[in-house]
Amino acid sequence: MAKIHEIRKQITIDASSEKLWEVIADHEGMVEWAKEVAAVTVITKGSPDPMGVGLHRTVKFKDKNLPVIAEEILVFNAPKDLHYTLYKGIPGLKKHMGKMRIDPINDNQSVLHWDVDFEFKRFHPIAAFVPKLIKTFSKSLEETLDQLKHFVEQGEALA
Repeated sequence: MAKIHEIRKQITIDASSEKLWEVIADHEGMVEWAKEVAAVTVITKGSPDPMGVGLHRTVKFKDKNLPVIAEEILVFNAPKDLHYTLYKGIPGLKKHMGKMRIDPINDNQSVLHWDVDFEFKRFHPIAAFVPKLIKTFSKSLEETLDQLKHFVEQGEALA
């Protein structure tokens, strides 16, 4: 059985859960706060909410060495949960699940949990690089949360 790699990150943000939700639920707006992202394109809208379940998006990174990935929104419970799966773009990826959960602390503060699970096929072209990939992605996710915090609290991207 292949190993499941788990990344768990969280950050406290000085904003209501509704305000934070508006930012994370704006798929194409991710380019405003995630420095590594060059473009997010909605391929197919969700239903019944066009930004929700069933939405397919591609994510293109500024680093030209990184592949364009394709994701689908699986859970969209405003202003609480957004789950997605990455289904194209990473060689050897068997399963992927990303979960963003907002827990309100009070009217002006929330905790965002961002959990990502990866499972790779037993034999695949990048097997030797998986530990480094997971470590790099974990650091990148932490930096992205810092960028999101700054954007939500300050109303501008981190310089």
